[in-house]
Amino acid sequence: MGYNKGRFTIAEQDEIHQMRERGYTVAKISESLNRDPDSVDKWIEKNLGKTKEDQEKIAIANELRDTPYYRELKRQFSDDDIEIFEMHWMELWKQFKNDVFHTESMQIMDLCKLEVMMNKIRREVRMDEERKSQLIDMLGDERDRETTTDEELRDKRENLMDLNRQLDSVSQATDKKEERYEKHLKEKNNILKTLKGTRDQRIKNIEESKDTWPGFLKRISTDPEFREQMAKEWEKVRIASNYKKINMAEPIEYEDGSVDSPVLRPEDFDDTRDKEKVHYDND
Repeated sequence: MGYNKGRFTIAEQDEIHQMRERGYTVAKISESLNRDPDSVDKWIEKNLGKTKEDQEKIAIANELRDTPYYRELKRQFSDDDIEIFEMHWMELWKQFKNDVFHTESMQIMDLCKLEVMMNKIRREVRMDEERKSQLIDMLGDERDRETTTDEELRDKRENLMDLNRQLDSVSQATDKKEERYEKHLKEKNNILKTLKGTRDQRIKNIEESKDTWPGFLKRISTDPEFREQMAKEWEKVRIASNYKKINMAEPIEYEDGSVDSPVLRPEDFDDTRDKEKVHYDND
């Protein structure tokens, strides 16, 4: 029986995600879903990532896709443009290390949109240049065309005038596009300058902060709102740590078929010590 075809269903995507988190291989996931291993591997690479860096980028992209603004972007740009937008968005977000205020987020949005529009202009200019080259060739052929009657001569002159008008029109359109490109480039540089200045100032404020450990403890003891905020953050860390501890203790099946726990647990150590003791007593 052959593999299942078509797009992965929501249930299949959830199963891939869960099995990948538990450490199952692509072969095992493919077998469970009755899907081609190559298609499973490509889906994991695109949607989950194979390296930590890829996983971070995908997480950033997914956060963007969950926003209402992303739906508006889909109405404004083509899929190819969206791909370029996401690439710049992920790289800028990583550069800021997820430390972005809402106003900075809007600036990054504008910066990515400008980059997309500038790319579109460059593509349009290239098409104009190709059209101009065609018109110049057509002008040369028309000039070299021989005429034997007055009617043919009038027709030739009209064709030459029409081709020259088209050439002028394309040249004017190219000039306007170049002007738009230069305008977008200035806007882009201004946004980059503003973002860098804002970020540098924030880093400077952090470096010049006079907060100390005793001051931090004093704030916890005297500021109820801050104390409640820190309690929530620490509780999140505790819950996450316990979950990770349980998750890391689960057996994982590796590529060679062996099954083992990724961390050394106390019970594993006690079991090993008991086996060594029995072996020593038998000797």
